[in-house]
Amino acid sequence: MNSVACTTSVSHMALRQQRHLATDKSFMTRSRKAGQTCRKSARVFMAVKENRDRFVEKGVSTMRRDVLATIVFGASAFGMEPLPCEAGVLDSLKDMKRDNNAKFLVGPIRLSRQRMFTVLALTEGNSPEYGEARAALQKASLDCLEPASGLTGYAKFRDVCTYGIVYKSVTKGPAAMHESDSPEFKEITNSIVALIRGLKNLDALLASSAEGDAEAPKLFSSNFSSTIAALDRFELAIQSCLGYEPDLDRVL
Repeated sequence: MNSVACTTSVSHMALRQQRHLATDKSFMTRSRKAGQTCRKSARVFMAVKENRDRFVEKGVSTMRRDVLATIVFGASAFGMEPLPCEAGVLDSLKDMKRDNNAKFLVGPIRLSRQRMFTVLALTEGNSPEYGEARAALQKASLDCLEPASGLTGYAKFRDVCTYGIVYKSVTKGPAAMHESDSPEFKEITNSIVALIRGLKNLDALLASSAEGDAEAPKLFSSNFSSTIAALDRFELAIQSCLGYEPDLDRVL
């Protein structure tokens, strides 16, 4: 009887050892897969960063043209399910995602602001060039007043306005973080409406000025200031949607 009990005990011990061994092997297999996944994710993130840097080196104007495609590419890397990596690694990757998005979403807005002051310079002095200023305004609006000639056909099917592309990216696209009833969503919606309205007012004033309307130039300065304020407001709203503390001097 004791011999049978001893044999049974030994069998149970052997069975437990086999189960532990199987569990250890399973754990090691999962750990290896997790490590491989983390390393693969890191390589993808580095590819996104290199892609971002390449566009930055080519210039902001090139970056604007590729903003949507780059954001989508970045999203494919960052929109995956949480990985079984260390929390610090995940946090770093999330920060890289946000910074990557910010460069491509805020960069075009800052380019637009720079070009707007070129428009202002053309309206000043003893011999203002209202026709040239209007052409410069079209360029500063980043295809939001009227699509560039090369985008006319494409504009029939897709939104080519860079402001609109940015807006959709932070409200409905890969970079969206807030619901439609959130303060951030409402603010960026109101800000883009005000910005487009301001640009259209400036365009109308420049057109009237070019035709010899004496009153239009007097109204241009104040409308220009309000449009710049709307542009600033739009940039700050983008930053808020991305989770930053809004700051026009933020280095991205």
